[in-house]
Amino acid sequence: TTANLNAWLNNFYNAEAKRKSTFPSSLPADAQPFELLVINICSLSWSDIEAAGLMSHPLWSHFDIEFKNFNSATSYSGPAAIRLLRA
Repeated sequence: TTANLNAWLNNFYNAEAKRKSTFPSSLPADAQPFELLVINICSLSWSDIEAAGLMSHPLWSHFDIEFKNFNSATSYSGPAAIRLLRA
C-alpha cells in the first residue's frame, strides 16, 4: 500500500541520514606524502551533491581539478575510473 511504501521510504531516509564517513584528523608519522589523490565515489553525482545542499561545501575549495561534466561513456563508474587513471 501507499502507507507501507511511504513508511519504508521514510525508514530508508532516516537510516541514510545517520551514515557518515569519518577520516583521521592527522596521518601517522610514517605516512608517505602524495601528489595526486583521486576520489571516485561510485554512484554519486553532482546532482546528488546539489540535492543534498553541499555544492558550496568548503571541501571543494581544496581541489585543484574537479570533473563536473565528465562523460564516462559507461553505465558503471569502475571502468570509467580506470580509463581516467590510464589517461
